[in-house]
Amino acid sequence: MEEVTKIKEKHLSNYKESIKEIIKNNNKALFVDDINSLLQKPPLDSMDVIKSQLLILAKKHSIILNTEYMEKNLQKYRDSISKSFSPIMKKREELLLCSVDSFSPKKEMDTIKITKKRFSDINRELKKEAKRIIDDNIEQYLLKNIKKYFSSGEDEKVIKDFSLEFTKYIKKKYFKQLLESIELKVLVKDTTLFNGIREQSERYLFVNSKSYLFSDNKE
Repeated sequence: MEEVTKIKEKHLSNYKESIKEIIKNNNKALFVDDINSLLQKPPLDSMDVIKSQLLILAKKHSIILNTEYMEKNLQKYRDSISKSFSPIMKKREELLLCSVDSFSPKKEMDTIKITKKRFSDINRELKKEAKRIIDDNIEQYLLKNIKKYFSSGEDEKVIKDFSLEFTKYIKKKYFKQLLESIELKVLVKDTTLFNGIREQSERYLFVNSKSYLFSDNKE
């Protein structure tokens, strides 16, 4: 009886550790691969929406851009915003792991479950933080010193018009599209994680019900 109890405890511990590993891998893939791909410099200049918008507005207003400053500043923005997302990455992992650590089966068929409501609650909190981070970095790196994007001698009215249009684009269209893209990445990874936990739980229950090692009446 004591031996069976120990085996069951070990099986439960292995199950919880396997779920934790799934969560950690899922979280890492979400931030390091998926979200970071949205924050870092695109592989092609034509995919760089911020740079493209600056060039479009410069052409529209016949402004000569300080391309050296533009390139350096855009990279600073991307490096900063990517780094700023690190606490969100850690927070999501911690909140998900809490659901595993707190799991204590009351019945033989009980398994670890992270409900859609739990995912929704976590994502609501993280979205709020993501919006703050994006907004702060936009203000600090993209909008704070717009005049530095231009060569000297540009007309003040032209600079003002350019600045208004660029600010409107960044604060509305760009901000909205970036947030929506991040939300989509999170949704896909949440679904993957949900299915991964379910599959691991099915294996756990299968071993529970089929393994002779868990029988108190082994012959």
